[in-house]
Amino acid sequence: MRGHFAGDQPLPPDEIIFNQSLCITCREIQITSTSTPTTNLNSTTVDEKTSTLTKWSSSLDISTTTSDSSSVVSTITNSSSSDVSTTTSGSSSVVLTTTSSSSSNISTTTNGSSLAISTTTSDSSSVISTITNSSSSDVSTTTSGFSSGVPTNTSGSSSNISTTTSGSSLAISTTTSGSSSVVSTITNGSSSGVSTTTSGSLSGVSANTSGSSSNVSTTTSGSSLAVSTTTNGSLPGE
Repeated sequence: MRGHFAGDQPLPPDEIIFNQSLCITCREIQITSTSTPTTNLNSTTVDEKTSTLTKWSSSLDISTTTSDSSSVVSTITNSSSSDVSTTTSGSSSVVLTTTSSSSSNISTTTNGSSLAISTTTSDSSSVISTITNSSSSDVSTTTSGFSSGVPTNTSGSSSNISTTTSGSSLAISTTTSGSSSVVSTITNGSSSGVSTTTSGSLSGVSANTSGSSSNVSTTTSGSSLAVSTTTNGSLPGE
């Protein structure tokens, strides 16, 4: 592009616009979403909530969903990340998910009454899921190193639960039976041989599978309420 010196004619409008367009990269993007109250199958009112996402560096597909009575729910993603999701339902406070370095398909799901739940993932990791159900407090999961298909499932009344997983893992299976409430299974990324079986008297059973997976099956039997299965991505051999 030509320079503009004293005595020259002013730049045409299209060149001025081009100059300005060079300065709009690397800006922080903030997305604030607010939803109105809704009612679920159990006739429970979902309170109005607001979630704020902050994205910088190279990030893709970042979603935060907050329902029911929750406070201080934040998702922060930096460096190169993709498919980072945080879902919080029930009465929760101070739920934080932080993802740094190169990561993909990281999800944290918290159901029921929970307090001070944190998930931290660093280094090169893929397919990291943390599930916390029922009444729990001080639940933390830390995963570092190169890992694939690492599930953490916590149900019942628990406190001070911590799980640390490192290394390479495959073949994810979760089986839940008996009288349970808020049972969920989340599988993300490239996985094979993923199965979830749930039986007995259950309330709020959900199975979420996304990414490239094969042989993914979900079976739910018995007296159940609010059972949902969500499958995304390329999934042969369901």
